[in-house]
Amino acid sequence: MEAQLVFILDGLAEPSSPTTMEIARTPFLDSLSQRGESGQLDLGWTRDDPSSESGILRLCGAAEVAESFSRSLLLYGAFHASSRTSGDEKWVWLLNPARIADNRLDSYVEDGPTDSFWKAFLDIASCRSGRFEYLPVRENSGKIARLLATHPTDGRSPGSSPPPRRGAALPDKGLVGDLVNDAIACIPAGAPFHCVWPWGVGKWDPARMIPPPETEGKWMIAGSPLARAIGKVLGWKTPLLKEATGDVDTSLACKGDAILGALGSPGTSHVFCHIEGFDLASHRRNVLQKVRFLEEFDRVMGPVLTACFTQKRFKGVWFTCDHLSSPVTGNHEKGHVPYLHVSSFDGATVKGQGAGKWTEKIALSGPLHTIGSWKESLALKL
Repeated sequence: MEAQLVFILDGLAEPSSPTTMEIARTPFLDSLSQRGESGQLDLGWTRDDPSSESGILRLCGAAEVAESFSRSLLLYGAFHASSRTSGDEKWVWLLNPARIADNRLDSYVEDGPTDSFWKAFLDIASCRSGRFEYLPVRENSGKIARLLATHPTDGRSPGSSPPPRRGAALPDKGLVGDLVNDAIACIPAGAPFHCVWPWGVGKWDPARMIPPPETEGKWMIAGSPLARAIGKVLGWKTPLLKEATGDVDTSLACKGDAILGALGSPGTSHVFCHIEGFDLASHRRNVLQKVRFLEEFDRVMGPVLTACFTQKRFKGVWFTCDHLSSPVTGNHEKGHVPYLHVSSFDGATVKGQGAGKWTEKIALSGPLHTIGSWKESLALKL
């Protein structure tokens, strides 16, 4: 089998020791580290808070798509564009429920579900008049995870709407300032959140942004709406996995089954599996939750990958992440990300480094990939 299997472990790596990768008990990944090649990947980050969408797209060999599609446009294009009859240009934002303290972001990711919050929000919004339209972004289970807000392009500036980062000032200039006020009026009484954080704004251009038809060969296995949206916008096969939640309670076994199905499909060249829970645990600043999730990943995916190696189901398997994510600060961090590549279980085609554990520190001693050499190693052509 000539397929490449790539795990994007969203936000797994961390900038400061001791890290989750160092602490977690991961016997299967440790065994692969002894047989494979560990190194670093330079994703070209220049900003202090790199985004998941840019990182995932770069890992998928589609860095140019990130220049046109903000996160909100990816979600709108994947889940709403085909159902929208209007061909007008519009501004699109992503909304996260948030808590604000002293006009600055205090928190924006919570342990509890937001489905009931957004349903009540939409009920109130439906009774109000205005030019903002709110559209749900649903999890694989059908629950509402986040909302999109749209507004016609009428010559007014959308204003600045940076990604959520603890301590950032609440946007208040341009259309985004009006959006904050409009959305606050839709928040139900007694809700655990008293504000929203609008971000990832982009201008929807229907003439050039409608996703292409699904093509053969490449797969995106994911529970996160964002990763699924990226797969759809790229025209990859993106199965709906109802048990894949995009959080630490996701069914890793379900994703393992989907991986086996994709690898067994005729013509498959690449299978990308995105795992979101690591990053969300970091945003919650929950070190123990992140460690336990990595240990669960090792325990569940170990037998799946062992079977793949034994049956020669793929050419190679890669593990990496889209950015660093600190469970201490709760923020994304820039810097090189580690990778682990294994092309055969016995190490016959890859000279192992003899590392007993795959960690950020071990990766420092290995090769450094650029985005170009990464694409070349994976034979990624879009």
